[in-house]
Amino acid sequence: MRIALAIAPWSHKETYPPSQGRSTVLSGKFGMLGGATPPLSLLYISSCLKAGGPHETHFVDGFFVHGEAWFQAVLNPAPDLVGLWCSQFSWERTKAAARQLKERGGPGIRVVVGGTFITADKGAVLAEPDADGVDFLVLGEGEDAMVVLAAALKGQGGLGKIQGLVWRDAGQIVINEARPWREDLDSLPFPDYDL
Repeated sequence: MRIALAIAPWSHKETYPPSQGRSTVLSGKFGMLGGATPPLSLLYISSCLKAGGPHETHFVDGFFVHGEAWFQAVLNPAPDLVGLWCSQFSWERTKAAARQLKERGGPGIRVVVGGTFITADKGAVLAEPDADGVDFLVLGEGEDAMVVLAAALKGQGGLGKIQGLVWRDAGQIVINEARPWREDLDSLPFPDYDL
């Protein structure tokens, strides 16, 4: 299965108040951070997907790629599943991007969103009328949930058994049993820095 992992396009100036989104010496390249941190959650998810099955993954960071270039990067090569990371500040942009990905990628593309905001919100955002581009939400840690979701989408298991998954069944929102936190973090494969 081909899986695109991405962060919707964003910038510090669009997301944070002027006092935090101010210009710095390096703002032309990195915004106020003065450097970039790798999106470890998505890198861990990629490594778990590759370890859990014959999956191809690619990653697009919306901090560095915007507009049409972002959609082209996410949709090429054509993914079967797109996993989007989301914060509270980026939810509106993420659901808009999900809707456009579904329109551009065709009816077979599936979109899953996760992140701390999605977990804290407990899946309520899926009920928003303009969240129709989002097929699934993952609450809690996404590494194992994404592996099981990818298998289920290939016909290996049902959606109802995937711990931590929020999804729609005949128009009704279903919140599956919570996934327990992973106790042995050393059992995770190293993050996929090759993305």
